[in-house]
Amino acid sequence: APEYPLNTDNKDEKRVIYSTSLSVAPNPFSPTATIEVCLSGLRTNESSVNVYAVDGTLIKSWKIHGPGNHSITWNALHVPAGMYIVKLFESDKTLQKKVLRLK
Repeated sequence: APEYPLNTDNKDEKRVIYSTSLSVAPNPFSPTATIEVCLSGLRTNESSVNVYAVDGTLIKSWKIHGPGNHSITWNALHVPAGMYIVKLFESDKTLQKKVLRLK
């Protein structure tokens, strides 16, 4: 039986790798943390970074415009100690990090 190559013209096999990233330092922190965001630039919609309490309550939100590296300083002086979730929303992609706010 003849052998046929597999997936030679299957365009679905080509994947674009996005360089979107999210980091928070220091972690744990008190009272400020730096949120570092890298946006791929391959998506054109406005992006945002949100901080949530573990119960889902929105604590803080920032809008981010344009590709590249962005640095946000979160001053959590008036936020109680505890666990928080930092989420980056870029178009259809979401990244998140858990952070601990110390007293």
